Amino acid sequence: WVDLELERGVSVRTVYRTSARHLGGPPMTQIRLSRLRGVRRRLLAATPGESVTSAATDAGFFHLGRFSAIYRRHFGESPSATLRRARGRAFPVALRA
Repeated sequence: WVDLELERGVSVRTVYRTSARHLGGPPMTQIRLSRLRGVRRRLLAATPGESVTSAATDAGFFHLGRFSAIYRRHFGESPSATLRRARGRAFPVALRA
């Protein structure tokens, strides 16, 4: 945020106030939500071999327990449940065991 302040002549406080007013929360919260949505998209479009760990760490979440709790709070299910559900839709009903 200091770079933004120096580059644009905008104070950090102004960035936070504007973000809260227009985006509903602090900038880092919006960034985290964007990363969470990216993980969810990746899990829903999972290829064979995809894992929650790889999707989460590639998005910058390195404390997997904390990530899982935030994901569950935001989406109402665990990341592994999202992945299982996506894999369940990947095959026609007749091919499922």
